[in-house]
Amino acid sequence: MKVLSWISVLLGLAGAFATCGKSQIDELATKACTVKETTFHGWKSFSLENGLVKLDIVPAIGGRIMSYNLGDYPFLYVKEAEFGKLYKAPESETQRVWHNYGGYKTWPAPQSRWGGPPDPLGSFLDGGRYTGRIVQQGEEVVEVEVVSPKDTLIGIQFTRSTLLRKGTTRVILKQKMTNVVNKAVTWSIWDVTQVRGKLREDLSGQKVTHNSGAWAYFPLNPKSIHPKGFIRLDGKPNDSQWYPNIRAGIFGIQYQFHKSKVGADVTDGWIAYVNQLDNYVFVQRFTYFPEKEYPDGGCSAEIWTDPNFPYMETEVLSPLVTLQPGESYSFDVEWVACRCAGPVIAVNDYGVVSQHLSLKKDSDSTSISGIFGVYTPGQAVLIGKDEKENVLVTEKLGTVSPFEMLTLNRTISLPQEVTTLEIAILNLQGERIGLLDKLAITGDNHGHSG
Repeated sequence: MKVLSWISVLLGLAGAFATCGKSQIDELATKACTVKETTFHGWKSFSLENGLVKLDIVPAIGGRIMSYNLGDYPFLYVKEAEFGKLYKAPESETQRVWHNYGGYKTWPAPQSRWGGPPDPLGSFLDGGRYTGRIVQQGEEVVEVEVVSPKDTLIGIQFTRSTLLRKGTTRVILKQKMTNVVNKAVTWSIWDVTQVRGKLREDLSGQKVTHNSGAWAYFPLNPKSIHPKGFIRLDGKPNDSQWYPNIRAGIFGIQYQFHKSKVGADVTDGWIAYVNQLDNYVFVQRFTYFPEKEYPDGGCSAEIWTDPNFPYMETEVLSPLVTLQPGESYSFDVEWVACRCAGPVIAVNDYGVVSQHLSLKKDSDSTSISGIFGVYTPGQAVLIGKDEKENVLVTEKLGTVSPFEMLTLNRTISLPQEVTTLEIAILNLQGERIGLLDKLAITGDNHGHSG
């Protein structure tokens, strides 16, 4: 059977960046990684870059990652009043003050047993002077490691490596805690990231506390231990910021400068922050361990909204782990970034989904639609298959980039033999990286993504 090329797709590219041509995509995907010792707003720091994203790590302020930028766009909240400042460890309770620098840090959970922030007297995990070193320094990959002081009060020492590869916005955070005392200790590794709640200034000169476009999302567990799929950890019940099931199975929070905290047993392993004014997405991905115990009533992900400063915290927690003297436990978290609209309703290895690939048939036309973001520069291809998985048609859609939202919205001509549509991402050599979305065409003239 001869099948003619049957589809043409409009790629809608949104945002402040100009549409990337093939030469620009080539440059982005092949630019070498760099890492160097430098300064960040007055602190000694390490800078990691690959042409797509840039990170700045400051060991002396609790080993914090103080920036994660997609191009020039910053995702993380930083407190300007603390720039360049370092403080001596407190010697009394009256000297215990939390210096909230912003950025990302690693804490021990549960918080109720840790007692911070600020660090309890004699503890140094939040505000202590970490050491730092470059572990890998090559064109393909760079890596920086920070190590906390040995905290004999809490009983652990944190080690974290930040790894960045060429040609992707993906960052791997390899977090480890080690028992440094002569007794067993039980803790969770608690990943706390402050993201911006104020996205723009008011040009009229009025004071702006937040913007309505700052959102966070996580997928609800259909078999959750919590009756509603989530649990209130702080703030008012049924806070107006909360949107349970903003889409089917998705919990959303719109930052409104309220005090609140919500947690959930997120089994799908992602939490997303979205600037919906400008369509920037930052996702943290992690592994959920269903047989393990988690802190805070069984929470693997939590979101805090601050009422005093313009930020939210997207938080990832490992299972609670008991370590014997000298034992270690590792828990990795992956960061990815791209341009896409909200809400984020699905996350996979290759991109995010705001609207699944869908198909609609009328009496005289067939149309498809979908909204996506990708982590890696390359090419997008739409593939049509029959019920036996034979590829009938392959249509190149053009180049894709983390700097551009991928929007499909087009009337098509569809052969009856096609039962499945796929959007695949290829690298610049034409090799398949992976599947962005998939649509099974059903007999009711509509498609179903899965």
